[in-house]
Amino acid sequence: MQAQLMPPPVLRGVITPHDDELSPEGRSFRQLSLSLTNLCSLACPDCYAGCQIPRKAQQLLRPEICELLKEAKELGGQTLRLTGGDVFLHSFFFARRDKERFPLLRLARAVGFDIIVLTDGSRLTDQICQSLKRLGASLLIKLWGPSLVQEALTGARGLFRPGDYREVGGLMIPQGLTCALRAGLQNTKPSSLGIQVMVTRENLAFVPRIYRWAREQRVVPFVELKMGSGTGQYLTTQALAALFEELRVVDNQLGFDWIPTAPVAGWSPCLRRYYGLVVQPDGQLTSCSATEPLGSIREGQTLRSVWESSEYEAYLKEVEALAPADDPRRWNAGCRCHCYLRHRDALAPYEFLLSGLDKKEKALP
Repeated sequence: MQAQLMPPPVLRGVITPHDDELSPEGRSFRQLSLSLTNLCSLACPDCYAGCQIPRKAQQLLRPEICELLKEAKELGGQTLRLTGGDVFLHSFFFARRDKERFPLLRLARAVGFDIIVLTDGSRLTDQICQSLKRLGASLLIKLWGPSLVQEALTGARGLFRPGDYREVGGLMIPQGLTCALRAGLQNTKPSSLGIQVMVTRENLAFVPRIYRWAREQRVVPFVELKMGSGTGQYLTTQALAALFEELRVVDNQLGFDWIPTAPVAGWSPCLRRYYGLVVQPDGQLTSCSATEPLGSIREGQTLRSVWESSEYEAYLKEVEALAPADDPRRWNAGCRCHCYLRHRDALAPYEFLLSGLDKKEKALP
């Protein structure tokens, strides 16, 4: 008799909402995402924040962050997700001249948050990874593929030196990721180490091997479709579906199963808008990194005033109405991933998504 397949492992701190929370009325605030800064030394093609475009530096201020942590906890927040730009370029995250080094993480742990840190890994060392492990933080490290592919797609030529890569299982893995492995972040229960792989035509051939390697190392792989500007070329919808099915076969062989659906292979549909808010470097509040602003903490709005507003509830109901109730992808309605699947256009204007689904599909270039 064949053993029953289980859902794939999740990264420590990742929110998996209960069924009764997946409605405008039943939603529960559980995650605060802070995009600390738009400063970055990479030019990743999937960047929602446009950090690859030279512009005025923006970042959340320390008093703003402290107030947001307090308010999020009062709303019931459990997880703090930190992104950028590069979080290591924000002095409240990484204080080079402070012996505590990670003042924001220490404050977040004292308040009672689980922590997820998204990083390109270029500034990770053995000492830093050990410190992050002691602070109970999970790391989600960007990985595009072999060294030349990684550098070409991130605009990082010269940032990663030849010695920054190590061969692991036939793959050239950036040194930052090997530091995290040596620190044993993958050995916590659940695992505190994940990789984020944005799929383009350039790295498509390497993704199944990276995915299998990650699973075998207890590293949680987040394989996502590319949805930004930059150098990487988009997949066709058919190619993306074929890749997700191939990754599902890999997981079946390892004892896991899931329904292939955007935005992340091996994971549930995106439900972020039902359990949290994102604060951008300029103080704008959004339901996701890629959606239109709902307000701004610098214009008098707060997490609570947006989360509990009738306007936000109406927005969720409008988004829900975009897909039939029996469609397993319905929770993606209204986001760019859903638009990619339904219209083959991940860059459609957001107004287009909320104006009703156009039945005429467009082919990707």
